[in-house]
Amino acid sequence: MPFAHSFPSSKTPEVSRFHRHYYCKHSAISYQLSAISHQPSAISYQLSALAYGHAKLLATLLEQFMGYIHAT
Repeated sequence: MPFAHSFPSSKTPEVSRFHRHYYCKHSAISYQLSAISHQPSAISYQLSALAYGHAKLLATLLEQFMGYIHAT
């Protein structure tokens, strides 16, 4: 095993620092992936709200138009 001597023990400060750095990076990536997985549902909600707003506007315009026709 020619490379066995090149790995430091897990109790050395270098390895401990590496583990902390890796854990922080892994947590940040995990958080970003979680945020990305929530984006499609947010987009879907925005599209639903837009469709609802559009339908409500059309209903209001139709109601006003029908009121105008019946008034004349």
